[in-house]
Amino acid sequence: MGALKFKGANMLIPKRPKIAEKDRIKTWKIFEGDTVKITGGRKDVNKTGKVISVLKNLNAVIVEDCNMVTKHIKPNPESPKGSIIRKEAHISVTNVQLVDPATGNATKTMLIRPRPGRQYMDPITGRHEFQRYSPSTGSLIPKPTPRDPFASKDIGPLDTAKDVVEAHTFAPNITECPFPNSFMNELERMRRKNKESHAF
Repeated sequence: MGALKFKGANMLIPKRPKIAEKDRIKTWKIFEGDTVKITGGRKDVNKTGKVISVLKNLNAVIVEDCNMVTKHIKPNPESPKGSIIRKEAHISVTNVQLVDPATGNATKTMLIRPRPGRQYMDPITGRHEFQRYSPSTGSLIPKPTPRDPFASKDIGPLDTAKDVVEAHTFAPNITECPFPNSFMNELERMRRKNKESHAF
């Protein structure tokens, strides 16, 4: 099929289908910040890199400096004539394996509970989660620390200081009403007025 030149032609070209909801991975073993090795596919096989993004709607990951593709950028205010850039494309999660930090080799992983009948409380997320286990070495692989998107940004004049946020300024008391009496009386008056208006 030749290239379509008229306006709106892109609407006629079917988009790449996303993974159906029933086929998406429910429990992920690879997270952003992990080091993985590419074990399949057409490009960069046996290359190792860091996961910079996890695409759960595609069952894929983006690995730093792997599966590079050329992308043409349309003219915009920053580049009036447009430009050509190189960026990472996504890789199917079935084509990568987690690298065991103990050995530096790619390994298959399992999700286990550290003790029978008990779940593991992740100190980062505060949730009960499984741990990643490497059968080849018999060791646990810790999850990477999540990236803070605001770490590289400077504190601006509208940002609230950390000590102000953490200051304890309110002590709840269940024996007292949290609102003033005048406000509560006005609410009661409005309630009675509304009840009387709907009586007939």
